[in-house]
Amino acid sequence: MTTPDPNKEVLSQINTIENDLRELHGKAQFNSLHSELSNLQGTIGGFNNQIIVIRKRGYVFEKGLEAQAQKLNRDWISIHANIKRRIDQEAFNLKTDLANVEGQVTRLVAMRSNPAAARSRISAVRSTVDNFDSKVTAAENVIKNMYAVMESEASSLTSLLTRIDWTLDELNSATFRLIATEGIIMAVEAVWVDGKEDKDDPKGVLYLTDQRLLFERKQEVATKKVLFVATEKKLVQ
Repeated sequence: MTTPDPNKEVLSQINTIENDLRELHGKAQFNSLHSELSNLQGTIGGFNNQIIVIRKRGYVFEKGLEAQAQKLNRDWISIHANIKRRIDQEAFNLKTDLANVEGQVTRLVAMRSNPAAARSRISAVRSTVDNFDSKVTAAENVIKNMYAVMESEASSLTSLLTRIDWTLDELNSATFRLIATEGIIMAVEAVWVDGKEDKDDPKGVLYLTDQRLLFERKQEVATKKVLFVATEKKLVQ
């Protein structure tokens, strides 16, 4: 059995600490939060156009969509500046601690040529890095709580608009057409079951309109198999 080289283990731990500090630089500047906020702003800002598009496609239900999108936009405008100020404040507050951590890691890295001496410092430096990481995480959580409710509401609206968009796409590709006075409410993937569900039961789409409930089979079925593996398929609709 090969005996582990203690010096190599020390150097490996130093490299890990150095890499962790490198990641902490971005974390202490809240780069991930800036990215989240930018994505959230884009999502909220795009709701109005998404709703206009589905209305033009003929979707007349969910009357509160416009009001919900407008409220999210108003709420976002009122808190966005406060969130950015809080991020800047937290980043400024962490600067002194970050400088202390950097100093300790720099001194440890300088001891690479003397692993025996570095070994006695690793535990303390590791603890300093971990404590700073925990402090940054705590600050992140405080900031995230400032927009957590809005993020949840935006996610719910995104999910609803995605389902409506998918419903309209499926309706457009369906083999039937709605009658003149009929409007689509929602569609979902479904299985037509007669009694106990079986793997061979037809799969398709279940449509709910303001007048009817319709199921349309829509699935790919194998037309040719080799050793029980489908090599050719066709869409049955």
